[in-house]
Amino acid sequence: MLDGRIDAYWSSVLDEAIKNEIRNGTYFVSLDFSKVDYISSAGIRILVKYYKELQAIEGSFSLMNLTQAIKSVIELVGMDMLIGKTINTEHDVSSKQNDEVKFDDTFYSIKSLEKKGRCSVELCGNPDSLHKNPTSNGLTKKQLDPDEFGLGMGSISPDPEDAKQRLGEFIALGEAVAYLPTDNSNAPDYSLKSGKLIPEIHCLYGLFFKGGFDSLLHFDHHENNHTITFSTLIDHLSKITGHRTFAVVMIAETAGLVGVSISKSPYDHNAEKIFSFPGVKENVHFTVEAEHARQLAVITGVFTTGDNKSLKPFCRPLGRNSEISGHAHAAVFSFHQLKKTDVNLAGTIRNCFENERLIDIMHLLNDDREVIGIGDSRFINGTCWVGNLE
Repeated sequence: MLDGRIDAYWSSVLDEAIKNEIRNGTYFVSLDFSKVDYISSAGIRILVKYYKELQAIEGSFSLMNLTQAIKSVIELVGMDMLIGKTINTEHDVSSKQNDEVKFDDTFYSIKSLEKKGRCSVELCGNPDSLHKNPTSNGLTKKQLDPDEFGLGMGSISPDPEDAKQRLGEFIALGEAVAYLPTDNSNAPDYSLKSGKLIPEIHCLYGLFFKGGFDSLLHFDHHENNHTITFSTLIDHLSKITGHRTFAVVMIAETAGLVGVSISKSPYDHNAEKIFSFPGVKENVHFTVEAEHARQLAVITGVFTTGDNKSLKPFCRPLGRNSEISGHAHAAVFSFHQLKKTDVNLAGTIRNCFENERLIDIMHLLNDDREVIGIGDSRFINGTCWVGNLE
């Protein structure tokens, strides 16, 4: 319900109000204009903005009960498609729903994908070398397939010797690979497939998987201010799919991330000194509080329940009492709204790199230390692609 003028000042207030509704999960928005007596071009810009945004994510945006004066303005600017009828949100939403289950206060909409066999995994190098003597090992040059995902320690450079001086956390996302260089720039860099340019990474160690996603799950909360921890989410995914060893790609809105990133290349410095006290305080960045709230995170990870000897060097328990071990990296982007169903993975990732700001790359961890621990990463809602791992 609107009341009064939508001028330059009040259009910014309206902008913030609509944005908050959408971020809280409302994708069907109708504005009642019965008490609006004036709208400026600034106000019209806001209406056009959210009409396009909600159309893109299969929502709806319309105006109701317009006075003749306001209706004439809307028609004169050629935006009469905004003038609509009452939205039947129950019909629109239910027609798109899949199977739904609830764990605790989190709802999961589940869609089975066409099975293409299991995800296959490729392991490169040994993560333990990062803490010991990496200079005795060379780097592996890895070129990505369009449907390949991964994570590890590496860098993007045409020269292997130069790559050694920039080693940092990386995330591989099919047609894109991004990493956090250890060259004091503190700015994540990336390579995106374009024409004949294929993304590649020089890695000290890496874990790559491709093909075989069998489940698509959207998670959300039907109440505001509810979030879910990363380790709890992974536990739910294992229970829902029945997978004991599995790969996950996730795109989600964050409530705060907890993680770590190396800030000195182990090739450029003594690895033992980097990770020992007091050098570790300067050479490794730990989040002292949850970071990047209300941003968009693209996450890849591999997880296993039990003692998987092949994956053991790459995985750590997700929590002190967790039966699941895993390894996950996150690329953090400025936020944009996503569809709730049938999210196109490759298209969404490309859109992030082309139209949003890449903010950070980090290795996720659960800081469950007693008293001083800051806890686990938390998420508001998102979509997960899950595949049984071979």
